[in-house]
Amino acid sequence: MTSPERIPMLTLASWVRAGAQCGVNVHVLFAEHGLSPHLSHIDSAGFDPLMVLKVLAATTRASTRGHFPFALGENFAFEHLPEIETFVATAPTLREAFRAVEWARLLINPYMELQLEERGNEAWVILKLSFPVRLHRAHVFVTEGTLMAVKKFGRSLLGPEAALLRATFKHKAPAYAAEYERCFELEPEFGARENALVFPRDYLDVPLTGAYPQLNAQAAEMVANRLARFQPRSELQSQVLALLTQEPALLASGVIGVADRLHLHPRTLQRRLKDEGLGFLDLQSAARHTLATRWLGDDGEDIDTVGERLGFSDRRSFSLAFKRWTGTTPGAWRRNRDA
Repeated sequence: MTSPERIPMLTLASWVRAGAQCGVNVHVLFAEHGLSPHLSHIDSAGFDPLMVLKVLAATTRASTRGHFPFALGENFAFEHLPEIETFVATAPTLREAFRAVEWARLLINPYMELQLEERGNEAWVILKLSFPVRLHRAHVFVTEGTLMAVKKFGRSLLGPEAALLRATFKHKAPAYAAEYERCFELEPEFGARENALVFPRDYLDVPLTGAYPQLNAQAAEMVANRLARFQPRSELQSQVLALLTQEPALLASGVIGVADRLHLHPRTLQRRLKDEGLGFLDLQSAARHTLATRWLGDDGEDIDTVGERLGFSDRRSFSLAFKRWTGTTPGAWRRNRDA
């Protein structure tokens, strides 16, 4: 049996803010349970899921002002994943912003899955949990905090006039059910078949005021690079990256050339990669990033040649892509390396 996948504490600042709001010193509880997150490797280190659930339950019990899971959801932000925060804030529609949900599963909590389903005139955001351990109350707390965060982000994007149609929960009504009505602004349904938030389907495609296409595209590319660096890759993802980095000429042939080498139909390759959370273009970008830094480290390669080898039409397009990957231009990157 494989060991449980660990959970990084990328929501640490959210926990601290929510704890303070509820009268809890999160540091004390973390120390009591042996959790000692360090900011220098917060996006790669992780903790046992059972321990995280126990700390969540302990923090909720220790709260003296309000219900901690709701406060955690209300305070949730992607501080340690600024590219996701930017992507959501600049998305053209709620439907597009929902792409961030899968990234959150891959980077924050692999045991939490949010599905978007369109049922007639309604849109359902359904939460499914798959923790390898079962702590009933802690699972309820995860459900409460997660759906509260979904509601918060939806309201922040759509504006204060946006309202839910329903909020459904599989568990029985708790003693603090009145808190649900306050937080979700409606009477919830307990003992339901699904943990879900329901809103008008039309909300999905309402043009958002914060839409900023250029920043949104840059943020999406940065998320793809982060995923490629830090997430365990599937065998297929590893094969694609290996082909692109070992045979750079395939960068120009796109998905057709790579699919041919893997003896797959291009649509099959794209579908399988999408099911695993990374599209072909994400992996192509990650391969270009890897090769760009490798070739720029070779003093014999000038910047224009590197850009051409990577398949960019001119130096400007290469510089823009490189700046999205690293925050600086190829020339500045090379100068800093030599400094």
